Amino acid sequence: MIASIEKYLFYLFIFALPFQTRIILKSWGVGFNEWSSAFLYGTDLLLILLFILWIIRKGFPRSNLVDTRSDLVSYKIGSCTQFLFFIFLVIAALSITQAGNKILSFYSWLKILELAGLYFYVRSSLGKVFTLNGAFLAVIISGFFQSIIAIGQSLAQHSLGLQWLGESILQTNFNGVAVVAMEGGKFLRTYGTTPHPNVLAAWLFLGTFACYFLFLWKHSRFDLFKDARLNLLLAIYPVLLWGLFSTFSRIAIGLWGVVIIAIIIISKSAIHPLENSRGDSSRAKAPTAFKNRLRRLFGVTFATVIVFGFFYWPQVQSRLFISSQEQAVSQRILYTKMAGEIVLRQPWLGVGLGQFVSVLQSSFQNYPDYFYQPVHNIYLLILNETGFLGLAVFLLWLLILARAYYRRTKFKEIYRASFLIVFLSILMMGLFDHFLWTIQQGQLIFWLTLGLISSSGKTLEVV
Repeated sequence: MIASIEKYLFYLFIFALPFQTRIILKSWGVGFNEWSSAFLYGTDLLLILLFILWIIRKGFPRSNLVDTRSDLVSYKIGSCTQFLFFIFLVIAALSITQAGNKILSFYSWLKILELAGLYFYVRSSLGKVFTLNGAFLAVIISGFFQSIIAIGQSLAQHSLGLQWLGESILQTNFNGVAVVAMEGGKFLRTYGTTPHPNVLAAWLFLGTFACYFLFLWKHSRFDLFKDARLNLLLAIYPVLLWGLFSTFSRIAIGLWGVVIIAIIIISKSAIHPLENSRGDSSRAKAPTAFKNRLRRLFGVTFATVIVFGFFYWPQVQSRLFISSQEQAVSQRILYTKMAGEIVLRQPWLGVGLGQFVSVLQSSFQNYPDYFYQPVHNIYLLILNETGFLGLAVFLLWLLILARAYYRRTKFKEIYRASFLIVFLSILMMGLFDHFLWTIQQGQLIFWLTLGLISSSGKTLEVV
């Protein structure tokens, strides 16, 4: 009973991940600044409940609450990565001593502890509490729901009145609302219930990949055209893709294109892509079945791209060309220069977690309020807030995490390589935006991905 509650609570957490429902606990400074405030999100409460059930499960290892097989987490394999992560937490804690607002900095450190809990929960619970298929299905359902909202916002060109789910108040003439600038006016980029189109794009990026995984590599004994489950996925997929395109997020859509190309390449090199075929006859039919699925999937992809481009060509054309005079580009360049100046002041431990915007406000005055945001690069942000020591340990941890994944899997199954490609794509997003480190939904996406890449390399049935 408790095991089932924990499983479905986790899937509910995945579904609710994009919701921005929250209360403000405290805001520091004059007026309200998103980056100088503390919040309690609905997803925080779900995560706390998961942690409580996790503790209960660990506290009663001999009970019949859950499967009592040995934990899937290999602490021998992961000991080095865990040690490095512990060192990063220590450095991050020491950075609080450098902070001007130590309470805000301590709150930021507590958020990292919470997110680390998510990372270790996923590592520990995959295959015992929830399955990879189940997690991906929850991502797809959540992405489908968000895509429907996004399509509605795109058609209406304003918010849909879903503030209870955290939807932002959206109008194309509001300051700070993301739009596509083109001849004849502005076109709203869709948000879903997330705080920014780029955040929604990252979630739908994961949703499309989850769809590829379940459609291409999940074994089925049935023919493609007779299997209702596969056909249902194929019906959901273009909605996910349309939602992703409606965000007009250059980075996420560009990385989606890279993933598509990568899937084609690694699929061509696979002898038996459907890894879990049973019996000689099924194994013989596996390559043909996979090719059929691949053709059908990319046929739908091509059709969706063409139809979307036909209806929204002016917007697409506007986003295809990048100018250094564009506000989003010029501001990113300016933030990067400012970050370079700030880090030189306190290079070893940084200015303290959560302090970049406060230091920016005090060091570079006379800018409008909306200008003061984190630098749009999570690695530069970590560098500024935890210093060279913090960034070096964090990057080394990520490197060893990826290396350990490869050493465990050797890419013996085709989907293992695709997992790493998606993981690297998420890391690439961090080069061009800060939401993976600063915004609740982005943080959850980042640490959930880290947990999955850390746990899904273990030996377990995933398809």
